[in-house]
Order: sequence, then structure tokens, then C-alpha cells
Amino acid sequence: MPSKLAQNHSLILKSEEKLQNTSAEISSFLRSASKLRFWKIHFANHDFTFEPKKFNWDYWQKIPFITHKELAIIGLEPRLRDARAILEKHTGRFVLRIPFRKTDNQHLLYLDSIPKKPQGHEENLRKIQITESFALNLQGVLSSLQKSHYYTLVLTPYELDSRMKSAIQDYHLNGLSLDPQDSKRIIDFFDQEIKKRVKKIRLFRSFEYPQHLHQIRLAFPGTRILPQHQLIGFSYSVRNCLFAQRDFGKNSVHPSKYALLELINLDSNGRGEIVVTRTKPLELALIRYRTGIFGKAQFIKQCQCKSNVVLTFEPIKKYQLPLAQYKSNI
Repeated sequence: MPSKLAQNHSLILKSEEKLQNTSAEISSFLRSASKLRFWKIHFANHDFTFEPKKFNWDYWQKIPFITHKELAIIGLEPRLRDARAILEKHTGRFVLRIPFRKTDNQHLLYLDSIPKKPQGHEENLRKIQITESFALNLQGVLSSLQKSHYYTLVLTPYELDSRMKSAIQDYHLNGLSLDPQDSKRIIDFFDQEIKKRVKKIRLFRSFEYPQHLHQIRLAFPGTRILPQHQLIGFSYSVRNCLFAQRDFGKNSVHPSKYALLELINLDSNGRGEIVVTRTKPLELALIRYRTGIFGKAQFIKQCQCKSNVVLTFEPIKKYQLPLAQYKSNI
């Protein structure tokens, strides 16, 4: 059950028991984050000073939200300074990313982390990544540079011609990353021999285009499909679960252990805007970020994966820019 406290303010997606168990951890996180240059600027803009001795979940409701526009105004420089201060020379683990929405006709660039290779994972993955997004393609390249036994060929959907088909034959791919909205073009492009080689497909923004999932499964039978649910690109916020998707819908996920999620401005159907607090890594902390994405939460007895909370996203309206425009903003 959600906490009674959360029902009076924002709906925090943790049980009352878990809220009490994580209270000290969240207070410690806020104490550390409030010392970072980025959050000092944000809190000063709202005349807020974090006082650890006062922290409880009533006090939490007084912590100011941060919006997409405010992230853009404060900018990347304080984030980069904080990251360098914490990690010294290891800032190469970061990638610049662009979310789906714009602020005053400007594209918000922000830092995110490059996923680490799982322990014991030695698969020689030869992946092709096909999206229109320059930011996603840049991330794909940088991710592959960080991993051994891992290769990425990055394309846009408009490069799929007869010459590229010959090059792909020589590449011997066994993995794909793609945007579901380009699925028909990609399915038509690959012949049956190439499709049989594909062992794994990662789908970006899969909850926006659920109608394409069936087409992809038919075209690549026996291939492992891995939907990627992220809150406008902010990793570590939610966790995919096949059980949740089976029982509650393809747009359903669990909150990550590294995030505290809330719903605000709830309507009579329990629909609200998703707010994200991300606690790890500290250099990429988020505190009460209003995502602009809406969803509904369900508190359940227990999922087969042991989680007690299911969050179901509403589809996000398509946000796409020509490749050249992405390049001009990097």
C-alpha cells in the first residue's frame, strides 16, 4: 500500500514501510547532492536550503521541483564541473544526450552515463544501430568503445540501400538496436539470411510505438526482443520486467532501486505526471525532476520479480528532428 503521507501530497511510489527504511539513505543523498555546484544554483533559485536535521517525508514535499526549462537554463557547465570534481580523470564514461522535447526552441543537452558491460559477459556482439537520432547514435558508438568483444555499426534509416546491404553482409551482424517507428523500412531491407543471424534486438522508446512490436516479432522469430523503457533518456530510473509487461501491459515497468519516483497532480483516475529523483551515480543526481510524462501506478502484493510497484507510461508524442539539426546542436 502507498504511504498515507504520500496520498496527501505527491504519490511516492514506495510503500510506507520502504519509505521509512530509506529515509536515512535519502537524507544522506540530499546532504551530498546539495553540496554540488549544480544543485546549489537550483536551490538558491528557489530560496531553499537543505536542512538534514529537519528531514522527513513531510519535509520532502517542500523540496523544489526542477523542470526541463530550468535544466536548460542552469546548463551543462555546472554538471561537468561536478562530474570532474568527483571522478577526476574518468569523465570519459559520460555521453551528451538530447531528450525528446525542446525548451524555448532550444535542444537541451545533458550528461548521462555509458552503460557498463555486465560482469562475466563475453559475447562477441556485432551490432547495427539504426536510428535518426544523432544523440542515440553517438551514445551507441561511445558505448561500444568502452567494451571489449563489442562492435557497433551506426546507420540512419536513409542509408539502407543496395551498397549498404553488401557491407552488412560482410559485417556478420548478430544484434540490432533500432527505433520501432523505422521497423517497416528495416524489415523490408534485411533479407531472410541476415534476419536469421540476429540473436538480440534492442528497441529504443518502445513504449511509444507498441503497434510495431508484433511486426518485429514476426519478422525476427526466435530473436530476443529487449524493449528499452527510459524516462526521456534518464537511465537508472525504471527497470524492465517481462512479468509486469505480461500482466499490466507493454508500457509497464518497475521503479529502479536507484530512483525515487512520484506522481503529481493526480486526476480522479490516478493519472499523474511522473517526477524522478535519481540517487546514483551522485555526479548525475536528479532531484524531483518533472519529466512531462504521464502515467499511473499500481501497488501490488508482489510481482514474480519481487517488486511491489508497477508504473505504466502513457505513450509520448513523436519527437523527431532531422539528423542535420541534431548535428548542429552537438
